Amino acid sequence: MSHHWTHDQLLELKRFNTPSIANALEFCSSRSPLDGFNRDETCDFMPHMGAMVGHVVTAEYRATKPVTPGQWDEPQLMSVLEASPKPSIVVIRDVDSPDGIVGAPWGECMSNVCRAFGVVGTVTDGAIRDYDEMLNAGVHALARRLCVSHGYGHICSVAEPVEVFGTTVQTGDIIHADRHGFMVLPDDVGPELIEMAHCLDRGEIKHIIAPSRQAGYTAKMWEQGVSAFVSSLAEAGFKKKSSQGIQ
Repeated sequence: MSHHWTHDQLLELKRFNTPSIANALEFCSSRSPLDGFNRDETCDFMPHMGAMVGHVVTAEYRATKPVTPGQWDEPQLMSVLEASPKPSIVVIRDVDSPDGIVGAPWGECMSNVCRAFGVVGTVTDGAIRDYDEMLNAGVHALARRLCVSHGYGHICSVAEPVEVFGTTVQTGDIIHADRHGFMVLPDDVGPELIEMAHCLDRGEIKHIIAPSRQAGYTAKMWEQGVSAFVSSLAEAGFKKKSSQGIQ
């Protein structure tokens, strides 16, 4: 279970893109910079919404086989969402994905109902449909593709760990997601992540980006800028917990 984040803190995290959060995590977490984010490509169908941040609720979905008695878990999902901290993001593994996708777990009805329970978006390795209606409901989606039907679609498990786009996600995680993909925030990080993200943004602009916009910029100026940036972080007491270059 991740650090308890306040709603205000999650809204502040939302002001950054997901790569900025990945950069800040290198200073705030001992987790490898190779872990915690999607390995497979995602598609953000609502990139104009910016980033989405929320408490994860997981589920599995299947559309290729008719539901049998005891397998219909939508009521359980709604109960879990109702009790989940807000805002929440539903992470759905499509059991039929990637080659057998025939139905979409998200559409107009699912979006409106889940929005009423505090859901701001979904990450699914399956499909979505009713695109315009999802936009109208204000639900953000990272998915594999669009789809016409829901097939025999049904939720077949809730709140179990799932692997989507090559990364394991579990109920209770916090994820940060945008058009680049998604990042699971590690357990050993808290609100200092926000301070670090702000600090990196200010330092990059002052020492690297602003000088590079000036006429006569040289490789020597690049070296000096990087050195000044690193020094400014050290003076502020920030030290990388992982070895990674500046991008």
